[in-house]
Amino acid sequence: MKRIILKPKEYFWVIIFFIILIALSWVTVNEIETSIKNDVKNSLKTVLNTTEIAFEQWKTRKESEILMFSKEKRVLGIVKRLLKVNRTPKSLLKSKEQKEIRDYFRPLLKQFGYIGIFVIAKDSISLASMRDANVGTKNFIYYKRGELLKEVWNGKTKYIPPISSDVPLKSLNGELVQKYPTMFFAAPIFNEKNKVIAVFTLRIDVLQDFTNIAELGRIGESGETYAVDRNGWLITRSRFAHQLVKTGRISDELLEIGTIKITDPGGNMLDGYTPEVPLNKLPLTVMAKDVTSGNSNFNVKGYRDYRGVTVYGAWYWDNKLGIGITTEIDEEEAMSTFRTIKYAIIILILILLILTSSMLFVLNRTRKRAFDELKKAHDKLEEEVIERKHAEKKIRESQQRLSSHLNNTPLGAIFWDVDFKVISWNKSAEKIFGYSKEEALGKHANELIVPRKIQDKIGKGFNYLLKQTEGKKSTNENITKNGKRILCDWYNVAITDLNGKITGVASLVDDITERKKTEEELKTSNEFNKSLIETIPFGLDIVDLEGNILFMNSLLKDAVGIENPKEKCWKLYKDNGKQCTECPLKDEMKLGETNICEIHNVFGGREYEVTYTVMNYKNQKALLEVFRDITESKKAQKEILKLSRAVEQSPNLVIITDLHGKIEYANPKITEVTGYTQEELIGQNPHIFKSGQMSKETYEELWDTIQQGKVWKGELLNKTKYGELFWESVTIAPIIDNKGKIINYIGIKEDITEKKKMTEELIEAKEKAEEASRLKSNFLANMSHELRTPLVGILGFSEIIKNEAENEEFQEYGAMIYSSTLRLQRTLNSVLDFSKVDGKSFKLEYDKVNVNKLAKEEFNLLKVNAEKKQIDYKLNLKKDTFIIKSDVRLLATIFNHIIDNGIKYTKEGFVEVNVNKAQEADGTFLLFEVRDSGIGIEKEKLHLIWEDFRQVSEGLARTYEGVGLGLSIVKKFVSLLNGSIEVKSEYLKGSSFCVKIPIEQI
Repeated sequence: MKRIILKPKEYFWVIIFFIILIALSWVTVNEIETSIKNDVKNSLKTVLNTTEIAFEQWKTRKESEILMFSKEKRVLGIVKRLLKVNRTPKSLLKSKEQKEIRDYFRPLLKQFGYIGIFVIAKDSISLASMRDANVGTKNFIYYKRGELLKEVWNGKTKYIPPISSDVPLKSLNGELVQKYPTMFFAAPIFNEKNKVIAVFTLRIDVLQDFTNIAELGRIGESGETYAVDRNGWLITRSRFAHQLVKTGRISDELLEIGTIKITDPGGNMLDGYTPEVPLNKLPLTVMAKDVTSGNSNFNVKGYRDYRGVTVYGAWYWDNKLGIGITTEIDEEEAMSTFRTIKYAIIILILILLILTSSMLFVLNRTRKRAFDELKKAHDKLEEEVIERKHAEKKIRESQQRLSSHLNNTPLGAIFWDVDFKVISWNKSAEKIFGYSKEEALGKHANELIVPRKIQDKIGKGFNYLLKQTEGKKSTNENITKNGKRILCDWYNVAITDLNGKITGVASLVDDITERKKTEEELKTSNEFNKSLIETIPFGLDIVDLEGNILFMNSLLKDAVGIENPKEKCWKLYKDNGKQCTECPLKDEMKLGETNICEIHNVFGGREYEVTYTVMNYKNQKALLEVFRDITESKKAQKEILKLSRAVEQSPNLVIITDLHGKIEYANPKITEVTGYTQEELIGQNPHIFKSGQMSKETYEELWDTIQQGKVWKGELLNKTKYGELFWESVTIAPIIDNKGKIINYIGIKEDITEKKKMTEELIEAKEKAEEASRLKSNFLANMSHELRTPLVGILGFSEIIKNEAENEEFQEYGAMIYSSTLRLQRTLNSVLDFSKVDGKSFKLEYDKVNVNKLAKEEFNLLKVNAEKKQIDYKLNLKKDTFIIKSDVRLLATIFNHIIDNGIKYTKEGFVEVNVNKAQEADGTFLLFEVRDSGIGIEKEKLHLIWEDFRQVSEGLARTYEGVGLGLSIVKKFVSLLNGSIEVKSEYLKGSSFCVKIPIEQI
């Protein structure tokens, strides 16, 4: 029988179809590869830009801190004195200024995270340092980066890029490492004439925030961002330190900083490759060679890193920091999604090629029928049988080839019968789902890999395939043998026999769990970058070289107050009403170059620090500007400096401890009073001051009080370093953070030793004075009593002489004696009353008192004196009898002294006495008033009339008699009766005395 084959034309179209299919697949694969590489490149550049901004902000913050220190007046004073010290190590180390500047900066270095200082003179000699070995020698920055020091001497603040340390420094594990990389910030110290007299530097710890900034920028599981110096040495921690230890590149993963040169080993050291020459003598990697040449670039074609692993990366050289910064990711991780897609497409083409070949074989066999019509029936039947057997053999061979291909494909290949049970299960399916072929055969899909919650959905999809011959793709969640949830892509198609009957379903399955995870991470990274721009706490814009605003984030729009700004940038950002004085558009800048300026009085009177970087934006050169509001930080810096100076210069002793009572800070006043230096006090307990003479309960009460968040106040007897005792008035209070948690204790103390002595002396003097006053009162009382008795006799005999002597001259002598004796008697009566009241032995004796009668008696008693002066003497009384309960002696004395006082100081005119009672809301009162037209009292002398033994007219030449006790006794008697006295007087016009006494009327 003649063989039937396809025609050449049919073969031609089949070949054309496969060529087109392969070409389209190739283009698609290349497009996917390009897209993924672009995404990786953009992610690397975004991380790099974010890291660049973070380093710039770090640099700016450090420059502000060193400026604050260099402008401190105390630092200037110490440096001026240091400049006068002999420039030898011995003289400088022994100087008190060396100790003073170390004491001043030791707590500040700890607080701000620095590890050392230099004060450098004009001749480059280190005047001061925290290390003795550096003092009095040429500063090593002069040898390493002398050109930068020269700029500082010209008045600029400079950052000193990484250089090898002149002394061993501690690594992460505490070991001393020679030539460890170190960096500095340097600032000029100006004198009062604004002349630079010295350079001040702060040593940066590269293990702290400098390295931490680099570690923040990472992509995926193998991403790394790190920095290199100008010679290609790693100056930040390596993410792969543990790998480097295993390969033998370093001996300790904590020693990688300054010990790894970014060279290309020539092969993957993680796979066991070992270079024949020392690693540090090999050529630099593609990245390191380019970045140390000062270039900024990226590479997504692939290059070997310092481990020998192929990576993609982006990098730039920072001229201001003097370092290269790069971010990299392993090529294997970056392109894992692409490889999965490429393998899937290749497998699909192979499957399609196999299926098409099978169909062509079947078609070729069916054509034989046209050639068998002329043969006999039995020959035709025999030939058909032979051909059928031959076709079945070919199909079996085709199925065997297909089975072989499917069994070795990286995709899972599964065949299901019409009951959704497994009839074929390849090796890749075993790998994906964990079931062996023997475990899977004959099992329903729901028993193996379909989660319970989607079994109905999958069942409906399977039934759909059994009703038509078109393929269907789906993405489903599946479950492995060990219960792990995975995400898979399914490519399903119905299987038919030669008669077109559907006999089952063929499925190709791809585990895309990791690919989806990577895609989500890339998506999250892109969303993060967009979110970062909008949520970063700084205003941000992009401006072209013509000043046109191309982009502005929401924060800056809010500050400007314009939703869609289309104006020139200088019309919006006016510095004190003018165009920015340091406008970056005025200068030619290179790509990647970054500068900083400040603008003032913008956006409602605020101050901003503007960081601007030249970049490519949509195929044009532009400026990326970051606006940081520094208004509050400027104010805060001033406040911090003010508070710091207040504490340092406080006349009180100030001490701060931790929660366990260990001293963390002590101001200079404590050193002055106690004799201890700050070094001796830091880390000690305040018990170092205990004198041993205070009770244990006092200290227990102190600690109980402050640990409850309360303030303790009291006095403590302490001792100095030399054993001298001194008293302190102490106030101790907890320092509480914004969460209400106690973080420290502060004690403010005052040396009250002298005050204590003065108080004791005053108490002793007071006791002596009180004793003297008591003795004086007793003496006066006794003397008054002893003198009164003879005075009575003198008064009697003088009155006889005055009235009965026949000689007129004797009568005149008797009158003079009588008058003088009356004066002396009144004086003695006043002194006696005063001594009783002042000695606090006076007792009130309440009885019925007829006020009208008492007033008339006292009025009449002094009537003679008024008549002698021929003044108008008048008494005004209520007609009703006025009887009260009071002490008649006190009332009589009050009436007598005030009336006598009015008559005494009135030469002409009148003296008027008024007696009334007043009913008020708070009770009934006796009102006693004496008005006169006498000499009056000057306002500045009114206070004297109430003082003991004082008069308005005093001295030997005084005009009026008396000892100055009358009004003093009146005021004391009025006070004893719970009353008050008021005086109104006008010089040379008269006075008015009014007494108001609460009474109980009968």
